[in-house]
Amino acid sequence: MIGAIVKNDIVTGLLVINEEQIEEMQTALECEIVDAKPYGLIEGDLRTARGWTRNVGGEQVVLELQNGEEPDSYELAMERALAAEEQAAALKEYEEAAKILLGEEEA
Repeated sequence: MIGAIVKNDIVTGLLVINEEQIEEMQTALECEIVDAKPYGLIEGDLRTARGWTRNVGGEQVVLELQNGEEPDSYELAMERALAAEEQAAALKEYEEAAKILLGEEEA
């Protein structure tokens, strides 16, 4: 399985591990190891009360369970992150243009 190394609710790394070795590695690394596949976890993801989140364009976005998709597809997770960053950038440009049009900011 692909395991996410979790310390203080933050994914600090990933590793490939046999399920039988999880307990031993958790003790050795002084961490928690969780299955990274269902949410496509990557380094830097944060566990909150709302669930697993990722910083995308300065916003914490709640990660969705990857139902019906290849759960270990990190390419899919990267595509989603890039799409969210593009949306955040487009929104920022729209907000800046709206401020200029409304006279709230100099051009």
